[in-house]
Amino acid sequence: MNAAKAKKIETVLIQVDDGFLFERFAQDLLGIVVGAEFIGTGGQKDKGIDGLQYTYFASNKVKTIYQMSIEKDSRKKIEKSIQKLQDNAISFDRFFYVTNKRVKDQDALIEDMHAKYGAIVTIWDLTWLRSQVNYNNASIKLYYSFIEAHYHDYGDPGRSKIMIDFSGDPRVYVFLRQQVENKYRQGDLFDTVINSLIIYALEGTDPDKGILMSTEEIRDRISQIVSFDTSKIDFRKYLRSLSEKGLRKVRHHQKVDRFCLPYSTRKELQDMNFEDTRIYDGFIEAVSARIAAAKNGSNVETKLLVGVLLDTINRVFKQEGLEFSDFVLNDGKPSAVEHSVPDLVNEAVTNSGLPGGARSKARSTILSALRDTIYHGGEEEREYLRRLSSSYMTLFLLQCDPKVASYFETMASKLEVFVCTSILVPALSEYRLPEENRRHWNLLKCAHAAGVRLRVNGKIMGELAAHIRNSVGEYAREYAGQEHIFASREGLAYVDKIMIRSFFYHKIEHSDASYEDFLDAFVTAKATQEVIIQELLIYLADRFGIEYEEDGDLPKDVDQSTVDSLVARLSAFKASKTQAKNDVQTILSVYARREKNRELGKTSVFGYRTWWLSKDTTTFRAVSEELGARFGVSCYMRPDFLYNYISLGPKRSETGDVFDRFFPTMLGVSLSHHVPRGIAKQVRTSLKRHSELDPSRVKAKLANFVDELKSEAERLPESKMTHFLEDLVKS
Repeated sequence: MNAAKAKKIETVLIQVDDGFLFERFAQDLLGIVVGAEFIGTGGQKDKGIDGLQYTYFASNKVKTIYQMSIEKDSRKKIEKSIQKLQDNAISFDRFFYVTNKRVKDQDALIEDMHAKYGAIVTIWDLTWLRSQVNYNNASIKLYYSFIEAHYHDYGDPGRSKIMIDFSGDPRVYVFLRQQVENKYRQGDLFDTVINSLIIYALEGTDPDKGILMSTEEIRDRISQIVSFDTSKIDFRKYLRSLSEKGLRKVRHHQKVDRFCLPYSTRKELQDMNFEDTRIYDGFIEAVSARIAAAKNGSNVETKLLVGVLLDTINRVFKQEGLEFSDFVLNDGKPSAVEHSVPDLVNEAVTNSGLPGGARSKARSTILSALRDTIYHGGEEEREYLRRLSSSYMTLFLLQCDPKVASYFETMASKLEVFVCTSILVPALSEYRLPEENRRHWNLLKCAHAAGVRLRVNGKIMGELAAHIRNSVGEYAREYAGQEHIFASREGLAYVDKIMIRSFFYHKIEHSDASYEDFLDAFVTAKATQEVIIQELLIYLADRFGIEYEEDGDLPKDVDQSTVDSLVARLSAFKASKTQAKNDVQTILSVYARREKNRELGKTSVFGYRTWWLSKDTTTFRAVSEELGARFGVSCYMRPDFLYNYISLGPKRSETGDVFDRFFPTMLGVSLSHHVPRGIAKQVRTSLKRHSELDPSRVKAKLANFVDELKSEAERLPESKMTHFLEDLVKS
């Protein structure tokens, strides 16, 4: 196996900022290099020895201790750890400190520790790790496996790198399992939360006082709260639903086209807000009393220390929200809280602006008060943390968690997706619609912006060009000279082809428009097939970043007779035998691409790389029935997966702002009213299962879960993504 480059090793290892991730790598490497096996000191289990995380005995040398650390100040960390070991009567002869940082003046540091504590210290820093990665084939393989699993392109391929652990941390596993196995799917829960946010945005409206809000004002207020792009959301659809008889949570004043809350909803919210305020005020009063009692001579104002404690809670939800919420709601493992709280208190104190001399007492005061609140809190404290934990569960299942958001952002940069005409045709037809109604258009734009590589081949482009040319002929035969009949809300229902229907919708407001002018925005309608294809390729590349490549080969072991059989089956459902043949060859070429890329053998937590984005489930079913045993994992990606999880999904950089708005605030308490029941118990089941699985098994589970979510042909045979005009003619 080829040796790894020293500079690359340093670049990779120095980016590890997850203590658990570095611990696992260091343990595995030391197991190869020095043959050590490790037994934990028990420090983080007994909740009393802060600072001894990632500290181990060597099993064959019971007086030798290893500590793995990513802390910047190595001298301070070593001294603090040795002091803790001695204070807790943990005897040792040698202390090995393993870190991914460079440690300067090692000889002086080692001498100081021996003089002060009588400890024999050995330091293995970044330079040592770099040299040991190439120790033998096993260590080289360990390193390459490590970077394949955890060192990823982030955003556009090659633009930047991210070091992150998606399999060891339970959040991605729990999220994907919940999405695949139960009803709280991202799309359904998204609807629930949007409805709740609309009601929240309308608080303060009053028809008696003439205080009403437009759709855009509602959108603007919600956009100040959430992380996802509200410009892509059809708020009119949600407002119609909330205004319908039987529900009537919102009142629509149709003459002015503005909205407000009816008295019944305002009264309900008033009662809930009163209770929320009582709980919040009770929590602040209780933690203030705890801090005042624990100050131990500190001159820092109690109010300031309360603010630092609240900042610590915010950091707990950002870093350990799932485990902490499980602990609060389901009496989960206290170790989920213990291993991170001391470090997070330290971060909050450091960030508080307190003078250096006051920080030590502030840390101990806040840590003591926070532990008392978590383990021995009164009813208001427990209820407050329960409300925040319930709100976190909702945001978590909406993908609004830093680790989950990072997973989908990273996965996007690895996807190669061939785009079917069932997506391209409606996308082109939407270019005249308001932005929030361009569903297919926005799907492609946002997917490209997220780093997904969108592709077409010759057969897809031939079919797209033929569709446009045929629509010109159909328009001339069926609609020319009768435009006044179809250019109305009622007339749209009698126009089948979505491109022509979109033209007539445009013509309602632009009576002098012609169909050729409508198409001319992206193609010369009466040009030859070759010219149309060339113009479309330029347009698609410029608008959506879609790349063209030549038609691919067929997969191995698929002969022409199999292709002919599939074409015969599909011909009954397609406009022509040629279209059936093109569709079969396109989907088979995607499978061939997977074979060429050797995607089956890749140990990726992101599943397969190559997919066919389509609403055409007929072709997929035919191929699955004919070749199901040959291709176990579908290559069909349903568009609502790409739309919900990639295009609309929050970005990692945005989740921090959302957490700051919700944790710990009144808004975080209020959101808890809208959490579907049963979520917490199901999350507990998934967390328990994750803890029982071998890490290698978790990787396979993640890949299987996300591939099922991408395709999900059995569970959701028809795509949920519809064209705006389809919904319009049905309403």
